[in-house]
Amino acid sequence: MRGIRVDHDPTALGRLAAVARTVVDEQRKLADQTDRPYLAFPDYADFRARMNLYVKRELLIARMKEARLHNWEGAALRIAALEWQLTEVQEQIDEDDTGRLRR
Repeated sequence: MRGIRVDHDPTALGRLAAVARTVVDEQRKLADQTDRPYLAFPDYADFRARMNLYVKRELLIARMKEARLHNWEGAALRIAALEWQLTEVQEQIDEDDTGRLRR
């Protein structure tokens, strides 16, 4: 893996790993900017705060996939409701990421 970094992963685990890596990178950057070296090591609260929406998104995606596998009455309504929830979560993620980029 000399010099090769993964910048995209189609799996839920890969996407969550990318978020965790971003948390670490952001904490290191914050530590450098503030002269507080202890901030370079994210703790449980840092990961929990940053990953909450991403975990919700992955759960919604999994529920949508599961609903699509079953041909039961009401599946279309369930999928539509999940898609709506997913859109809301994605908008929150986008707002959060945009706010972090401005800092």
